[in-house]
Amino acid sequence: MKLLLKAGLLIDGTGTTAVSEGAVVIEGDRISKVCKQSELLESDISGAEIIHKPNGTLMPGFIEMHSHIHCSAHTDAYTHITTESNETFLMRGTQAVRSALSSGVTTMRDLGSRNEVVFPLRKGIQDGIIPGPRFLVAGTPITTTGGHCNMFGTEANTSHEVVQAIRQQFKLGADHIKIMSTGGGFTPGTNVRAPQYSSEVLRGAVEDAERLGLKVAAHCHAAKGVVNCVKAGVHNLIHCSWLAED
Repeated sequence: MKLLLKAGLLIDGTGTTAVSEGAVVIEGDRISKVCKQSELLESDISGAEIIHKPNGTLMPGFIEMHSHIHCSAHTDAYTHITTESNETFLMRGTQAVRSALSSGVTTMRDLGSRNEVVFPLRKGIQDGIIPGPRFLVAGTPITTTGGHCNMFGTEANTSHEVVQAIRQQFKLGADHIKIMSTGGGFTPGTNVRAPQYSSEVLRGAVEDAERLGLKVAAHCHAAKGVVNCVKAGVHNLIHCSWLAED
């Protein structure tokens, strides 16, 4: 199958100046040509399905790097997350991935949702049951007992428990690991200015995740939590609200 997209403006994502009257040729699942419409060859046009949007803009899809797919965006989101059923969460998630795709998001990274929701949702997208972007998921985030986002489902305190939790997420098919290294503002009673895990526990988590071919993303607000994550070699630090001098 060949598809020819034409639009009044083309942004190719390389940082170069936007091009007027741009075109993109797609053959199968590959982009074979990006050019001005005046540079199209007969072979580019022949046999192609043509979509022409003279007032539109062509550009690469957006990559959404931090979502919690079944969380409400309302001010009472905490009430929703602590009272709604997984079935309701699944409906929220289905609507969210559909809206994301319609907004131009072609890849989405979820950084913490209930296992019972996010893995079936990803499977539904992959199987073509529901529309959605390429969906990369961590599943439930790893936190301490009563820690930030504990209502998502995985509480682990010791290094052994954290490693066990990582292996469980790997078994379920996680694309990456999310760990809550400090408290967070969303969860009442947690301390955003204090770490939840030591650098030693975090290092053990990173080592085991790497053994399984997974990267670790860590929620961290407190400066000490940021330092612990850096010492542990965490691959992706999220928020970093307070930084140490060094």
